[in-house]
Amino acid sequence: MEKIARICWNTNGWVSPSGRDGKVLSSGNYENDKGFGHEEWLLDRSKIYKGYHYGYLECMNKTCHYDKEYDIHIFTINPQKQRVYIGCLRKAKGVGVKESKEVYKHYANKGWLRLMKEDVLNAKASVVEFNALKPEDLFNVKFKFDLAEIDLPNLRIIKRESIGHKYRYKSLMNKDFEFEFELNEKINRL
Repeated sequence: MEKIARICWNTNGWVSPSGRDGKVLSSGNYENDKGFGHEEWLLDRSKIYKGYHYGYLECMNKTCHYDKEYDIHIFTINPQKQRVYIGCLRKAKGVGVKESKEVYKHYANKGWLRLMKEDVLNAKASVVEFNALKPEDLFNVKFKFDLAEIDLPNLRIIKRESIGHKYRYKSLMNKDFEFEFELNEKINRL
């Protein structure tokens, strides 16, 4: 089943938080208030556990997605308000609380949580907020990089009329159409 998910803007290739630059500015928005989004580690290839990379997508934060498998097309909106296609996480699986706790413990034992905390500090974001996160706040999706279709840094711009305005962080939307891309427009700044 093909789905679409929106994630926050990031200039570090979604390997670590990139700070508030380019993030949603509205008050009450997590990434603006705290200085980072949980999905900013989504493409960090250095942290693999049992063959999977574990990450977070706001739209997967519902029990109905636990143990479900999707092809998740991810996009973001850049500071120029363009819809940027990042790629597809093929055969991504929803992660429940029990598995998330296991992964969290593994990350702690490997020192990876400490490294993530340093990433937050380097981005001048709220380390207090990071320290308060529960395991399910960090891990609710897993996928294998060898199945993912990600073309960093050559990201393409989705035509606005192709995707519209209806996509929010909390919504895992059905992909029942083909993306249309702007001709010869790629983002090479990541």
